[in-house]
Amino acid sequence: MGDRHPVLILERRDRLVRFHAAQAVVLFGSVSLLLALLGASSAVALVVSSQAYPVVRALGNLVWVAGVVLWLVLVVRAWRGDTWRVPLVATLADGLVERTSW
Repeated sequence: MGDRHPVLILERRDRLVRFHAAQAVVLFGSVSLLLALLGASSAVALVVSSQAYPVVRALGNLVWVAGVVLWLVLVVRAWRGDTWRVPLVATLADGLVERTSW
């Protein structure tokens, strides 16, 4: 699905733009998946253990806030022309850029 991102499809010349788009797809796709898993876990925890629910819910909130802060940092750095290669994610993003290049 990430290889169908509009920027990866439309932008063919600027490798830096393609890298930032691919990194965002991989990073925030992963964050979204983690948030979905934590949401499902909090629903299960609510039914199973009333003590576990606040812990799982707080963890989900922490991941959400961290994702927003990370997004803001990446947007500002990209706007300034910096390339910040997020550990682990950048390697996957490079592969995605290579797979979608013509």
